[in-house]
Formats: sequence, C-alpha cells, structure tokens
Amino acid sequence: MLTRPATDMNATTLRRRMTCPRGALRHVPSVCVAAVLGTVSPAWAWQNLLADPDVPVPQLESFPAPDELLAAVRFWSEIFTKHDSDRVVLHDRESLDLIWQVIELPTDADGKVNPAKAERAVHEALADLKARLRRLATEPTPVDGEDRILLALCGGADDPSRLEGAWERVRSQRGVADRFREGLARAKPYLPQMQEILRTEGLPVEIAALPFVESTFNPVARSSVGAVGIWQLMPATAKSLGLKIAPPGDERYDVLKSTRAAAKMLKKNYQMLGTWPLAITAYNHGPNGVRRAVASVGSTDLVYLIDNYEKRTWGFASKNFYAEFLAIVGILHQVEAAQNAALRPLAASTEAGTLDTPKAF
Repeated sequence: MLTRPATDMNATTLRRRMTCPRGALRHVPSVCVAAVLGTVSPAWAWQNLLADPDVPVPQLESFPAPDELLAAVRFWSEIFTKHDSDRVVLHDRESLDLIWQVIELPTDADGKVNPAKAERAVHEALADLKARLRRLATEPTPVDGEDRILLALCGGADDPSRLEGAWERVRSQRGVADRFREGLARAKPYLPQMQEILRTEGLPVEIAALPFVESTFNPVARSSVGAVGIWQLMPATAKSLGLKIAPPGDERYDVLKSTRAAAKMLKKNYQMLGTWPLAITAYNHGPNGVRRAVASVGSTDLVYLIDNYEKRTWGFASKNFYAEFLAIVGILHQVEAAQNAALRPLAASTEAGTLDTPKAF
C-alpha cells in the first residue's frame, strides 16, 4: 500500500509538506538525556513530536547544525519518530527533502510484516517509480495522477530540473520509530552512568545519543559483519580499546564497559580530526578514512566533504551519519520539552519546591 499526497493538492502545497522548512531544527540543543528518559513519554508527545519544527532552540557549540544539513536532519527525524518498521520511505538519496512515496508493508493476520510480500512490494514500487521518473525526465508531460504528483513534488512540469537523473538516485529507507521507542525504554537505567563516563573522558554528554543511531540502543544487537552491542564495536576495535571478546563473556555486550571503550575511541577521533562533526562521522567511516577525505579536498568542513569528496567507500551512510546524530539529539530535546509541558499543570497546583522537573545539561 502506498501513502501519497492527495492528487488534488497543488505543487506549492506538496512542496510545503515534503520539503524541510527553512528553520526546521536550525540549531540542535543541549539535552538532558537522563531527564528525558527518567519518565515515560506520553503517547501524544510522540505523535506530535515534530508538529512545530520551527521552535527556536539554542545552538550547540560542539555540534553545529549547518543550513545545508537541515533537510537530512529533518528526514532522519521523521524516520526515527514518524515511520514504524512497517513502512518504507522512497526518497532521493542526494536531496533528502524529496520524498517520493511511503510504502505501508503488507502484514499477516498477526499484524507482523510478511518479509517475502514486503520485499516484493518494495521491489515493485521501486521499479514503477524509477520507470516514471526516467520517462518524465525526458518528457515531463503527465499521463495520470501519479505523474502529476511526481512533477509537483519536484517543482512542476515548467521546471523539471530536479528530475534529471532522479530515477538513478531513488533509495529506500525503512522506518525505525517503533524500535526507537523501545530503545528509549532500554536506555533509561543506563544513561546517567553513561553521561558520567563521558564527562570523565572530557567529552560532550550529548554523545550518549549515538547508540540510538548505531543500534537503537539494543545491547544484544549484532550486525552481519560482526559488530556488537549498543556501540556496534567490531572485534579488532574492541580489543584495541581493552575489551575482552573471548568466552565466557564478550564485553561489547556490557553497556557501561563498551561505553568506556567507545568514549576512548571518540576522544581519539576528536584529537586526530579537530572537530566533533568529523569525529562523529569517523565513528562510522573510520578516522583514517576521514583524514584522507580532509586531505583530498583540503577542508575540514563536513558539508564540503559531503559535496566534494568522491570515493566508493564514502557512501550514503558515511555522508548521513552526523545528520542522523543531530536528529536524535533534537528528538530527545523535543521529548524533554513535551514532558515539561505535561508537568506544568501539576507544578502549578503543587507547592513551590515540591516538584522536581527535568533540567537541561
């Protein structure tokens, strides 16, 4: 099943709905992760998490949010909060404000996604979308309502420039909002101690948000290439950081021990690369790989690297890793704000000083 804008919407309305507002998540705030996870978020807080993305928030010196990354931050915010794992988003891999379709995956009677049917549904949707985009790029004349929607999303038949090569840039991204909510609950007992570990290493405590990007904070996560735990540490990396991975126990599964190891790694990344956007990116791409990228383009500006560095290994995941991190930090701030709003009526009816509300870092 495909979720699309109504066909009677004009191009302006479609662009407004599908593109990132100019001020959306302009600045990523400091966030008290422990306070955020200290209470259970009300359901409405999740449903309306990004209802007002233009709320001004303070800039974080360590983790700037450049204008050029806003579309990517918004995209990942919606993947983490609006689309559960029974949805797949079809989008442009370079212009993340361009969402072509949202597919609702077929499920069995028990409500679980049917893997075979889901794979077939995504394959068919991708094939149809690519064929339409390829045809419209050479002849931007719509033959049905589906074509009109695609043209409206990219600026209309009078300005089809965004259609050039679009069929080759189509990418699918599965939602993780349900898994992210589960991760929030799992993280609750650990975040205060993790923050203390980061402080001890002299690192920004916002780094505690990174395991949500790596594993949706799943302590038993294991990737197909052997990365393990909330920080997704590879065996050789874990050994170099002092973790034991041999039986009887793999310390990568230990939340606090792996956090100490990851903190050391991130500290080395920062010392080598000099900025936190690069250090965070290096957690995915490797510090030596990022250093080579910097040397190749002659700049430490991450946006410039994304736009200008060309290498097969410098792919979608590496280019988007920092934006994903910013999205998580922003989401946690909005959860905190929603919780504080829910507590205000109670605070107003309680004697001054008897109600503790979450504090920002």
